[in-house]
Amino acid sequence: CYPRAASLARRLPASRRGLCLRPAGHSPRGAGTGGRQVVGRARAAFGSGRCRPLEFRMQQLKNLERMVREKEEEIAAALRADLHKSGHNAYTHEILTVLGELALVMEKLPSWAAPQPVKKNLLTMRDEAYIYPEPLGVVLVIGAWNYPFVLVMQPLIGAIAAGNAVVVKPSEVSEHMSQLIADILPQYLDQELYPVVTGGVPETTELLTQRFDHILYTGNSAVGKIVMAAAAKHLTPVTLELGGKSPCYIDKNCDLAVACRRVTWGKYVNCGQTCLAPDYVLCEPSIQSQVVEYIKANLQEFYGEDVKKSPDYERIINKRHFRRIVSLLEGQKIAHGGETDEASCFIAPTVLTDVSPESKVMEEEIFGPVLPILSVKGVDEAIEFINSREKPLALYVFSNDKKVIKRVISETSSGGVTVNDVIMHFFLPTLPFGGVGNSGMGTYHGKHSFETFSHRRACLIKDLKLEGLNKFRYMPNSQKKVDWTKFFVLKQFNKARLGLIFLALLGVLAAVVIKNHQSVLKRKALLIVLAVQRLGWLSGC
Repeated sequence: CYPRAASLARRLPASRRGLCLRPAGHSPRGAGTGGRQVVGRARAAFGSGRCRPLEFRMQQLKNLERMVREKEEEIAAALRADLHKSGHNAYTHEILTVLGELALVMEKLPSWAAPQPVKKNLLTMRDEAYIYPEPLGVVLVIGAWNYPFVLVMQPLIGAIAAGNAVVVKPSEVSEHMSQLIADILPQYLDQELYPVVTGGVPETTELLTQRFDHILYTGNSAVGKIVMAAAAKHLTPVTLELGGKSPCYIDKNCDLAVACRRVTWGKYVNCGQTCLAPDYVLCEPSIQSQVVEYIKANLQEFYGEDVKKSPDYERIINKRHFRRIVSLLEGQKIAHGGETDEASCFIAPTVLTDVSPESKVMEEEIFGPVLPILSVKGVDEAIEFINSREKPLALYVFSNDKKVIKRVISETSSGGVTVNDVIMHFFLPTLPFGGVGNSGMGTYHGKHSFETFSHRRACLIKDLKLEGLNKFRYMPNSQKKVDWTKFFVLKQFNKARLGLIFLALLGVLAAVVIKNHQSVLKRKALLIVLAVQRLGWLSGC
């Protein structure tokens, strides 16, 4: 797919080969022209009600699936141009994930969107009570550049499924994917309901001045605070996926070879530009050298002798991020790697040892192929170290000791936890994906995306009969009415218990009937006996 990536890059105007800092301009394909006009059209389209019916949502999701399948080569080419991602990695990292999300949502949407009956109490025994998921309205999805396709499409799928209008803002840093989404999305989806706005800081700033009904932003905490402040002006709820320094504790009581193999994969996939990547390793000094050697061996297996020539090793997104990561290596002890090439934004997979907790590389999320290893005396010190820092998006622990695993989970806090592996909780759509504290708020993926973009509306349907039962709630008040109110409010209505009581009453009734019938039968039998005896006497005469 490399020639296609080069071709795509050549087709872009010169101004678009750098960072895109202006809107794409209104075109027949529907790229956005400006925040106010785009949001206004989306709100008018939502107000028409056409995105609410389940059939419409399903059709839009099917169109989106068709887009992914028909534009697979173009998507892979854009990922190659932005991140030097191979065709295989483009498919497995992004395209396949989106197709899997679409398949799940289209299968489950009818049940998710259906009214959900709830348990009733004595006051509402005869009524209909349920939760009705309804769309929030017009929502904004701001994507990230490190996985520029999946981090736009996954929340978009959930927002469409919930019945919303969605304004899509891809990251301008991944410029080729941003333009591709602006070009192809309007070819398959309703252009008024699902517009795309491209551009940089000015365009995003303008968008954030508009009123939305929900905003989902994926990125860093500094911009997350800006998004949240802008949303607060309109009391707009937000979902913020912000990342952080995800720790990885490797216990000496585990299979080090397997643990290091999985850590190596999770750290260096996508050149370390993964929000869930293990940011640093905590382990005891006695196993540190083994950890380093296993990682070195795995890197050679994964990428060969010359990492730079490997088709499976990506590049840093741009020179600004390249220089930021290189600056983190200053003054550090490099146990492996460290080679760089600014012209191609290449940084070799790097391992650091004897890292100080106060060093620059431990101040911020690395978001690159650099893995610091810090020494701790054991699980107690590891837990203390983790808890002394901001809550991370993910936490990883490798151990064969269930007590150690239980302690790490129960005594720390993070957006998610994977034990004896890394990143894999992201791929289970039944688990909510999101951060906590400084690593974000709110969740999505699978049904959690549908719920994030839905309002769970409480519905109670009563009739106008049996008004006498409501007299206790009307004025004038009395102690008797208070007592009745306490009975109806505090007594819990339990169908199972009511069924047992009903069966018990039936049993008592049946026993009474049988008992009554037995007495009747006894009387009849006595009469028969007396009649027989009398006949006997008569025959004896």
